[in-house]
Amino acid sequence: MRVLSQDINYSLLDELARELDRLKSEMYQLSTVFDLLARQVRGKKVKVIMPENVLAELENNLISLRYFWCSKCGKIYRDDEVPKNFKCDCGGKIIQAYIAAPKFLTPPNRYFQVSNFSTYYRRSEEYLFIPVAKFVNAYCDVDRKNKVLKRIVRISTERPVSSLIYACPDVNRSSKCPWKLQLPLGSTQINVCGKGRGNSSTSVPYAIVRPPRRENTIYRIVPPSESLTKPFSINLFKTLDNDKIEINFPKESMPGIIDIAFTKAKVYQLTLFLLAGTPYAGKRERIPIVSIGNDNAIEVIGRKIETEGLLINLDPSKVKETQESLQKMGFSSRDATPTVITHTLAHLFLITAPLIAGLSEHEFGEAIKVDQERDIYQVLIYDNSPGGIGGVRSLIEKDNTLKIDYIALVGKRTECPRSCNLACKACLFSANCMWLNYVLNRFSLNFIIDKKRLAHYVV
Repeated sequence: MRVLSQDINYSLLDELARELDRLKSEMYQLSTVFDLLARQVRGKKVKVIMPENVLAELENNLISLRYFWCSKCGKIYRDDEVPKNFKCDCGGKIIQAYIAAPKFLTPPNRYFQVSNFSTYYRRSEEYLFIPVAKFVNAYCDVDRKNKVLKRIVRISTERPVSSLIYACPDVNRSSKCPWKLQLPLGSTQINVCGKGRGNSSTSVPYAIVRPPRRENTIYRIVPPSESLTKPFSINLFKTLDNDKIEINFPKESMPGIIDIAFTKAKVYQLTLFLLAGTPYAGKRERIPIVSIGNDNAIEVIGRKIETEGLLINLDPSKVKETQESLQKMGFSSRDATPTVITHTLAHLFLITAPLIAGLSEHEFGEAIKVDQERDIYQVLIYDNSPGGIGGVRSLIEKDNTLKIDYIALVGKRTECPRSCNLACKACLFSANCMWLNYVLNRFSLNFIIDKKRLAHYVV
């Protein structure tokens, strides 16, 4: 990896600190994390690191992936026991074992998990994501001295996780075990474990696999996946004024926009922390993880690119008018800030761009700049590749006019088919959002975009 701190000057660090202060007041669930980051940035205790080589490890101080599982017989393997062909003795395929992912019972603002990502080889007894070996009653009591893990079998394909139960490690076990039970499964019978099943007459007679429970947190059994962590980023940008090209657009249909320009820009993408949790956990149920190095400096994963983008300038008077109108409609001040209004407009242009360009949504990025003191409200939709991949260019006609299809789609996406309260996957959510779809309010678009006028544009 390479430290990029010298590439980011003090003015950008000051801008980052201002961004963190602003987000702290608007994203109350994460205000503790933003407060820490802002103090570290102002104290110059931050390292912006660009990874040049990615090292994949089975274990760090957050998670252990050293356990594997045969989906056929349920045998648990440690990584040093797995056959090279990943085939179990029973003929089944060996895959990564289940883990337990955390789910917050209280808002993340109460505390956050601090982790040193640089210490790749450090061992820990406590993991944020609990491995199968740490599950309740995971080890066989008959052979506890040898630390033999019980098998884990699935008794219902329709409920693949909730039907997981413990079974005897030895499928042919003949020794006397006080917890051994016979369970018919298909045309055979298996020896399952009954320890921990409870004394209630309504309880299941065999032991169901379950993770431990900790204070303020419950755990859900899930397969390992990339969606267990979500990166939270801030994108800072500087435009190159000499290369700006004014783009024509129907101003009467977009009264909240002053101008749109095609420009070259330097974009600094800074991943500040991760939000960890189950794949479908809500934002409030995820745990923030901040990386702190051995010198107590915040470690931020950074990326600097020079690319092409659409720069959209909002009318300050229209932003203030929208803010007042939203509050009169009953929205809280937190859902009617200039940041919410600007970010929502960014999503409107961001989610429609891939449909016109014919590219993946990950080929586009968003950045916003909000400075109320200077009346600056800007949106940058850019190519998420160094030098630009041509995605933004494909949104513009040769005569420097926004494509009619793009304008038409922008008008259509102002409505939500589910009539959601603020924003959802059906209208404005983006998988490539730098803020994980925080601070959005689709109703703000009604004052920036004239839907009736845009209805005349047809894709």
